[in-house]
Amino acid sequence: MNELQLDAKKRKTYRIAKKDGQSDDAPPNEERTDEHTVPAVDPDASALNDEAIDCLIPDIEDYLNEALSTQESAAPAALPPVVRFRKNWTLSVTDLSSQLWCEKQTELTLVTGRKRVTKEMEQGTERHEQLELEDHEIVEVEVETNEEVLGIKLLNSINLVEQLLDTGKCRELWLFANFNGYVLRGVIDQLEIVRARPSGAKQVRISDTKTRSQRRKPGASQMQGAALQVQLYCLMLERMRRGDVQFAELYKAFECDKDAPFVSEELLAEGCLAQLEQRFRAAFKRLPEVATTMQLSYEHQGEVFDTSDIPLREASTMYTVHYLFDFWDGHRDAEPVNRNEAWKCKMCEFKDECEASPLLKTTPPKQSPISGQTSLDSFFRGAARTS
Repeated sequence: MNELQLDAKKRKTYRIAKKDGQSDDAPPNEERTDEHTVPAVDPDASALNDEAIDCLIPDIEDYLNEALSTQESAAPAALPPVVRFRKNWTLSVTDLSSQLWCEKQTELTLVTGRKRVTKEMEQGTERHEQLELEDHEIVEVEVETNEEVLGIKLLNSINLVEQLLDTGKCRELWLFANFNGYVLRGVIDQLEIVRARPSGAKQVRISDTKTRSQRRKPGASQMQGAALQVQLYCLMLERMRRGDVQFAELYKAFECDKDAPFVSEELLAEGCLAQLEQRFRAAFKRLPEVATTMQLSYEHQGEVFDTSDIPLREASTMYTVHYLFDFWDGHRDAEPVNRNEAWKCKMCEFKDECEASPLLKTTPPKQSPISGQTSLDSFFRGAARTS
Protein backbone atom coordinates (compact mmCIF):
# COMPACT_ATOMS: atom_id res chain seq x y z
CA MET A 1 0.00 0.00 0.00
CA ASN A 2 1.58 3.30 -1.07
CA GLU A 3 1.46 6.59 0.82
CA LEU A 4 -1.46 7.98 -1.19
CA GLN A 5 -3.53 4.86 -0.51
CA LEU A 6 -2.72 5.07 3.20
CA ASP A 7 -3.75 8.73 3.32
CA ALA A 8 -7.05 7.87 1.69
CA LYS A 9 -7.78 5.31 4.41
CA LYS A 10 -6.98 7.63 7.32
CA ARG A 11 -9.97 8.56 9.43
CA LYS A 12 -11.14 11.81 10.95
CA THR A 13 -11.49 12.29 14.71
CA TYR A 14 -13.03 15.09 16.72
CA ARG A 15 -11.57 17.04 19.61
CA ILE A 16 -14.00 18.63 22.02
CA ALA A 17 -13.25 22.27 22.74
CA LYS A 18 -12.24 22.49 26.40
CA LYS A 19 -14.28 24.49 28.87
CA ASP A 20 -13.17 25.63 32.34
CA GLY A 21 -10.04 23.49 32.37
CA GLN A 22 -11.92 20.24 31.98
CA SER A 23 -9.78 17.32 30.92
CA ASP A 24 -10.51 15.81 27.50
CA ASP A 25 -11.08 12.40 29.05
CA ALA A 26 -12.91 13.37 32.24
CA PRO A 27 -16.63 12.76 32.75
CA PRO A 28 -18.86 15.63 33.94
CA ASN A 29 -18.03 17.19 37.33
CA GLU A 30 -14.76 15.31 37.77
CA GLU A 31 -11.83 17.14 39.29
CA ARG A 32 -9.07 17.61 36.73
CA THR A 33 -6.02 15.37 37.20
CA ASP A 34 -3.13 15.49 34.76
CA GLU A 35 -0.25 13.07 34.48
CA HIS A 36 2.09 13.05 37.46
CA THR A 37 5.30 15.04 37.37
CA VAL A 38 8.33 12.95 36.54
CA PRO A 39 11.96 14.06 36.81
CA ALA A 40 14.05 14.95 33.81
CA VAL A 41 16.90 13.01 35.38
CA ASP A 42 15.93 10.01 37.48
CA PRO A 43 18.23 9.71 40.52
CA ASP A 44 17.27 6.05 40.71
CA ALA A 45 20.27 4.55 38.96
CA SER A 46 18.85 1.03 38.96
CA ALA A 47 17.30 1.21 35.49
CA LEU A 48 15.58 -2.03 34.63
CA ASN A 49 17.27 -4.30 32.15
CA ASP A 50 15.28 -6.57 29.84
CA GLU A 51 15.20 -9.38 32.41
CA ALA A 52 13.93 -7.07 35.12
CA ILE A 53 11.27 -5.61 32.81
CA ASP A 54 10.08 -9.12 32.05
CA CYS A 55 9.52 -9.58 35.78
CA LEU A 56 8.37 -6.06 36.53
CA ILE A 57 4.98 -7.07 37.87
CA PRO A 58 5.06 -10.84 38.31
CA ASP A 59 2.68 -12.71 40.58
CA ILE A 60 2.97 -10.71 43.81
CA GLU A 61 -0.07 -12.07 45.64
CA ASP A 62 1.80 -14.65 47.69
CA TYR A 63 4.58 -12.18 48.42
CA LEU A 64 2.23 -9.49 49.75
CA ASN A 65 -0.47 -11.53 51.49
CA GLU A 66 1.45 -12.08 54.71
CA ALA A 67 2.79 -8.52 54.84
CA LEU A 68 -0.56 -6.88 54.16
CA SER A 69 -2.41 -9.08 56.64
CA THR A 70 -0.41 -7.45 59.48
CA GLN A 71 -1.26 -3.92 58.40
CA GLU A 72 -4.20 -2.26 60.15
CA SER A 73 -6.64 -0.52 57.87
CA ALA A 74 -6.73 3.24 58.27
CA ALA A 75 -9.97 4.73 59.58
CA PRO A 76 -12.04 5.73 56.55
CA ALA A 77 -12.88 9.38 55.97
CA ALA A 78 -16.47 10.58 56.00
CA LEU A 79 -16.54 9.98 52.27
CA PRO A 80 -14.13 7.85 50.25
CA PRO A 81 -11.87 9.78 47.84
CA VAL A 82 -13.73 8.48 44.79
CA VAL A 83 -16.85 10.26 46.08
CA ARG A 84 -15.21 13.21 47.86
CA PHE A 85 -13.34 14.28 44.73
CA ARG A 86 -16.33 13.77 42.42
CA LYS A 87 -14.82 10.90 40.49
CA ASN A 88 -18.30 9.42 39.96
CA TRP A 89 -16.87 5.89 40.26
CA THR A 90 -14.70 6.36 37.21
CA LEU A 91 -10.91 6.55 37.11
CA SER A 92 -8.33 6.93 34.37
CA VAL A 93 -5.40 4.59 33.92
CA THR A 94 -3.21 7.66 34.61
CA ASP A 95 -4.89 8.04 38.02
CA LEU A 96 -3.64 4.60 38.96
CA SER A 97 -0.14 4.93 37.51
CA SER A 98 0.31 8.23 39.36
CA GLN A 99 -0.30 6.40 42.64
CA LEU A 100 2.72 4.20 41.96
CA TRP A 101 4.84 7.34 41.67
CA CYS A 102 3.58 8.88 44.92
CA GLU A 103 0.12 8.29 46.31
CA LYS A 104 0.41 11.23 48.70
CA GLN A 105 1.11 13.54 45.76
CA THR A 106 -2.01 12.16 44.07
CA GLU A 107 -4.08 12.99 47.16
CA LEU A 108 -2.64 16.50 47.58
CA THR A 109 -3.29 17.26 43.92
CA LEU A 110 -6.91 16.29 44.42
CA VAL A 111 -7.23 18.31 47.65
CA THR A 112 -5.61 21.50 46.37
CA GLY A 113 -6.42 21.34 42.66
CA ARG A 114 -2.82 22.36 41.99
CA LYS A 115 -0.60 20.62 39.49
CA ARG A 116 2.69 21.82 38.14
CA VAL A 117 3.12 21.48 34.40
CA THR A 118 6.80 21.07 33.63
CA LYS A 119 8.62 21.82 30.40
CA GLU A 120 9.16 18.10 29.93
CA MET A 121 5.42 17.42 30.27
CA GLU A 122 4.61 20.13 27.73
CA GLN A 123 7.16 18.70 25.30
CA GLY A 124 5.67 15.24 25.74
CA THR A 125 2.16 16.53 25.06
CA GLU A 126 3.30 18.41 21.96
CA ARG A 127 5.11 15.34 20.65
CA HIS A 128 2.06 13.11 21.14
CA GLU A 129 -0.12 15.62 19.31
CA GLN A 130 2.38 15.76 16.46
CA LEU A 131 2.34 11.96 16.15
CA GLU A 132 -1.46 11.90 16.33
CA LEU A 133 -1.77 14.45 13.53
CA GLU A 134 0.52 12.30 11.39
CA ASP A 135 -1.86 9.41 11.99
CA HIS A 136 -5.25 11.06 11.42
CA GLU A 137 -7.03 14.37 10.97
CA ILE A 138 -8.37 16.15 14.06
CA VAL A 139 -11.32 18.54 13.88
CA GLU A 140 -12.26 20.65 16.91
CA VAL A 141 -15.96 20.69 17.74
CA GLU A 142 -18.21 22.15 20.41
CA VAL A 143 -20.82 20.06 22.16
CA GLU A 144 -23.43 21.03 24.70
CA THR A 145 -24.60 17.84 26.42
CA ASN A 146 -23.06 14.99 28.37
CA GLU A 147 -24.46 12.60 25.79
CA GLU A 148 -22.55 14.31 23.00
CA VAL A 149 -19.31 14.46 25.01
CA LEU A 150 -19.43 10.68 25.35
CA GLY A 151 -20.77 10.26 21.82
CA ILE A 152 -17.72 12.01 20.35
CA LYS A 153 -15.42 9.64 22.26
CA LEU A 154 -17.27 6.59 21.00
CA LEU A 155 -17.36 7.88 17.42
CA ASN A 156 -13.64 8.65 17.49
CA SER A 157 -12.87 5.14 18.71
CA ILE A 158 -15.03 3.58 15.99
CA ASN A 159 -13.22 5.60 13.31
CA LEU A 160 -9.80 4.67 14.68
CA VAL A 161 -10.60 0.96 14.94
CA GLU A 162 -11.73 1.05 11.31
CA GLN A 163 -8.47 2.79 10.39
CA LEU A 164 -6.51 0.15 12.32
CA LEU A 165 -8.22 -2.62 10.36
CA ASP A 166 -7.71 -0.84 7.03
CA THR A 167 -4.13 0.42 7.42
CA GLY A 168 -2.70 -1.70 10.25
CA LYS A 169 -2.09 1.22 12.60
CA CYS A 170 -3.82 3.88 14.68
CA ARG A 171 -2.98 6.23 17.56
CA GLU A 172 -4.75 7.68 20.61
CA LEU A 173 -7.59 5.16 20.91
CA TRP A 174 -10.04 5.85 23.75
CA LEU A 175 -11.60 2.86 25.53
CA PHE A 176 -13.03 1.78 28.86
CA ALA A 177 -13.60 -1.33 30.95
CA ASN A 178 -15.25 -2.27 34.23
CA PHE A 179 -13.18 -3.25 37.26
CA ASN A 180 -14.51 -3.77 40.80
CA GLY A 181 -17.43 -1.39 40.36
CA TYR A 182 -15.28 1.26 38.66
CA VAL A 183 -15.38 2.48 35.09
CA LEU A 184 -11.72 2.56 34.13
CA ARG A 185 -10.95 4.63 31.04
CA GLY A 186 -7.81 5.39 29.09
CA VAL A 187 -6.23 6.34 25.77
CA ILE A 188 -3.87 3.85 24.12
CA ASP A 189 -0.92 5.59 22.50
CA GLN A 190 -0.56 3.26 19.50
CA LEU A 191 -1.97 0.00 18.12
CA GLU A 192 -0.65 -2.02 15.21
CA ILE A 193 -1.73 -5.20 13.42
CA VAL A 194 1.21 -7.61 13.52
CA ARG A 195 1.84 -11.27 12.74
CA ALA A 196 2.40 -13.62 15.65
CA ARG A 197 5.32 -16.00 15.54
CA PRO A 198 5.47 -18.78 14.58
CA SER A 199 1.75 -19.11 13.72
CA GLY A 200 1.55 -16.01 11.52
CA ALA A 201 -1.89 -15.18 12.96
CA LYS A 202 -2.86 -11.53 13.11
CA GLN A 203 -2.67 -9.79 16.49
CA VAL A 204 -3.17 -6.27 17.82
CA ARG A 205 -0.03 -4.99 19.51
CA ILE A 206 -0.13 -2.13 22.00
CA SER A 207 2.80 0.26 22.26
CA ASP A 208 3.53 3.48 24.09
CA THR A 209 6.20 6.10 23.44
CA LYS A 210 7.52 8.28 26.25
CA THR A 211 9.43 11.49 25.57
CA ARG A 212 12.65 12.06 27.54
CA SER A 213 14.50 15.36 27.96
CA GLN A 214 17.78 13.44 27.94
CA ARG A 215 18.91 10.42 25.97
CA ARG A 216 18.73 8.22 29.01
CA LYS A 217 16.52 5.28 29.90
CA PRO A 218 14.47 5.97 33.06
CA GLY A 219 14.92 4.07 36.28
CA ALA A 220 12.67 1.49 37.86
CA SER A 221 10.41 3.98 39.64
CA GLN A 222 9.25 5.60 36.41
CA MET A 223 8.98 2.37 34.47
CA GLN A 224 6.63 0.84 37.05
CA GLY A 225 3.83 3.22 36.13
CA ALA A 226 4.39 2.86 32.39
CA ALA A 227 4.43 -0.93 32.62
CA LEU A 228 1.20 -0.92 34.64
CA GLN A 229 -0.44 1.33 32.03
CA VAL A 230 0.26 -0.86 29.01
CA GLN A 231 -0.73 -4.04 30.85
CA LEU A 232 -4.04 -2.47 31.86
CA TYR A 233 -4.63 -1.34 28.28
CA CYS A 234 -4.06 -4.92 27.15
CA LEU A 235 -6.67 -6.23 29.59
CA MET A 236 -9.13 -3.45 28.74
CA LEU A 237 -8.80 -3.93 24.99
CA GLU A 238 -9.33 -7.68 25.25
CA ARG A 239 -12.45 -7.16 27.37
CA MET A 240 -13.73 -4.66 24.83
CA ARG A 241 -12.99 -7.06 21.97
CA ARG A 242 -14.98 -9.81 23.73
CA GLY A 243 -17.83 -7.41 24.49
CA ASP A 244 -17.30 -7.93 28.23
CA VAL A 245 -18.11 -4.35 29.23
CA GLN A 246 -21.09 -2.67 30.89
CA PHE A 247 -22.24 0.41 29.04
CA ALA A 248 -24.90 1.06 31.67
CA GLU A 249 -22.12 1.89 34.14
CA LEU A 250 -20.41 4.12 31.57
CA TYR A 251 -23.64 6.05 30.99
CA LYS A 252 -24.08 6.44 34.74
CA ALA A 253 -20.51 7.74 35.18
CA PHE A 254 -20.98 10.32 32.40
CA GLU A 255 -24.54 11.11 33.58
CA CYS A 256 -26.05 10.28 30.22
CA ASP A 257 -29.44 9.28 28.87
CA LYS A 258 -28.57 6.68 26.25
CA ASP A 259 -31.78 7.36 24.32
CA ALA A 260 -31.46 11.16 24.17
CA PRO A 261 -31.14 12.20 20.50
CA PHE A 262 -27.94 13.87 19.34
CA VAL A 263 -28.28 17.39 17.96
CA SER A 264 -24.75 18.33 16.89
CA GLU A 265 -23.93 18.05 13.20
CA GLU A 266 -21.10 15.56 13.79
CA LEU A 267 -23.36 13.10 15.63
CA LEU A 268 -26.76 13.70 14.07
CA ALA A 269 -26.52 10.68 11.77
CA GLU A 270 -25.69 8.40 14.72
CA GLY A 271 -29.07 8.89 16.40
CA CYS A 272 -28.28 8.43 20.09
CA LEU A 273 -25.83 6.70 22.42
CA ALA A 274 -27.78 3.44 22.37
CA GLN A 275 -27.36 3.21 18.58
CA LEU A 276 -23.73 4.34 18.69
CA GLU A 277 -23.03 1.68 21.32
CA GLN A 278 -23.95 -1.04 18.84
CA ARG A 279 -21.52 0.35 16.25
CA PHE A 280 -18.83 0.64 18.92
CA ARG A 281 -19.25 -2.97 20.03
CA ALA A 282 -19.29 -4.23 16.45
CA ALA A 283 -16.09 -2.35 15.58
CA PHE A 284 -14.10 -3.78 18.48
CA LYS A 285 -15.48 -7.25 17.87
CA ARG A 286 -13.78 -7.25 14.45
CA LEU A 287 -10.32 -6.92 15.98
CA PRO A 288 -7.99 -9.94 16.04
CA GLU A 289 -6.74 -11.20 19.38
CA VAL A 290 -4.67 -8.85 21.51
CA ALA A 291 -0.95 -9.60 21.80
CA THR A 292 0.09 -10.18 25.41
CA THR A 293 3.49 -8.57 24.93
CA MET A 294 3.45 -4.78 24.68
CA GLN A 295 6.18 -2.37 23.63
CA LEU A 296 7.41 0.59 25.65
CA SER A 297 9.68 3.02 23.79
CA TYR A 298 11.62 6.10 24.86
CA GLU A 299 12.59 8.89 22.50
CA HIS A 300 14.71 12.02 22.71
CA GLN A 301 14.29 14.88 20.23
CA GLY A 302 12.10 12.74 18.00
CA GLU A 303 14.44 9.74 17.91
CA VAL A 304 13.62 6.45 19.64
CA PHE A 305 16.68 5.27 21.56
CA ASP A 306 15.27 2.37 23.59
CA THR A 307 12.41 -0.12 23.21
CA SER A 308 11.47 -2.77 25.77
CA ASP A 309 8.99 -5.63 25.67
CA ILE A 310 6.47 -5.68 28.54
CA PRO A 311 4.78 -9.06 29.03
CA LEU A 312 1.30 -9.26 30.53
CA ARG A 313 1.17 -10.54 34.12
CA GLU A 314 -2.59 -10.55 34.56
CA ALA A 315 -2.98 -11.93 38.09
CA SER A 316 -0.39 -9.67 39.65
CA THR A 317 -1.47 -6.61 37.64
CA MET A 318 -5.02 -7.03 38.91
CA TYR A 319 -3.77 -7.53 42.45
CA THR A 320 -1.85 -4.27 42.20
CA VAL A 321 -4.91 -2.49 40.79
CA HIS A 322 -7.14 -3.77 43.60
CA TYR A 323 -4.62 -2.49 46.13
CA LEU A 324 -4.66 0.95 44.45
CA PHE A 325 -8.48 0.90 44.46
CA ASP A 326 -8.35 0.54 48.26
CA PHE A 327 -7.24 4.17 48.49
CA TRP A 328 -10.14 5.40 46.35
CA ASP A 329 -12.57 3.23 48.30
CA GLY A 330 -11.42 4.85 51.55
CA HIS A 331 -10.09 1.58 53.00
CA ARG A 332 -6.68 3.10 53.72
CA ASP A 333 -4.88 6.44 53.79
CA ALA A 334 -2.69 7.69 50.97
CA GLU A 335 0.84 6.40 51.43
CA PRO A 336 3.94 8.58 50.96
CA VAL A 337 7.12 7.45 49.25
CA ASN A 338 9.63 5.47 51.25
CA ARG A 339 12.82 7.02 52.60
CA ASN A 340 14.91 5.42 49.88
CA GLU A 341 12.84 7.34 47.30
CA ALA A 342 12.88 10.67 49.11
CA TRP A 343 14.55 12.13 46.01
CA LYS A 344 11.09 12.27 44.45
CA CYS A 345 10.08 14.84 47.08
CA LYS A 346 12.80 17.27 45.99
CA MET A 347 10.98 17.91 42.72
CA CYS A 348 7.42 17.84 44.14
CA GLU A 349 5.49 21.09 44.43
CA PHE A 350 4.10 19.94 47.77
CA LYS A 351 7.51 19.28 49.37
CA ASP A 352 7.27 22.23 51.80
CA GLU A 353 3.79 21.39 53.06
CA CYS A 354 3.59 17.61 52.91
CA GLU A 355 3.81 16.36 56.49
CA ALA A 356 4.33 12.81 55.26
CA SER A 357 7.46 13.63 53.24
CA PRO A 358 10.49 11.66 54.45
CA LEU A 359 12.59 14.77 53.68
CA LEU A 360 11.12 16.44 56.76
CA LYS A 361 11.96 13.60 59.11
CA THR A 362 15.21 13.68 61.05
CA THR A 363 14.63 10.12 62.24
CA PRO A 364 12.98 7.25 60.40
CA PRO A 365 9.20 7.27 61.01
CA LYS A 366 7.77 4.53 63.17
CA GLN A 367 5.63 2.25 61.06
CA SER A 368 4.27 -1.24 60.79
CA PRO A 369 6.83 -3.91 59.82
CA ILE A 370 5.99 -3.67 56.10
CA SER A 371 3.51 -1.14 54.75
CA GLY A 372 1.59 -1.88 51.60
CA GLN A 373 3.52 0.65 49.52
CA THR A 374 6.82 -0.54 50.96
CA SER A 375 5.91 -4.05 49.90
CA LEU A 376 5.00 -2.97 46.38
CA ASP A 377 8.06 -0.80 45.91
CA SER A 378 10.54 -3.27 47.31
CA PHE A 379 9.02 -6.10 45.32
CA PHE A 380 9.17 -4.17 42.08
CA ARG A 381 12.86 -3.49 42.67
CA GLY A 382 13.69 -7.04 43.60
CA ALA A 383 11.40 -8.76 41.13
CA ALA A 384 14.20 -10.03 38.93
CA ARG A 385 15.95 -11.55 41.91
CA THR A 386 12.94 -13.05 43.72
CA SER A 387 10.82 -14.38 40.85
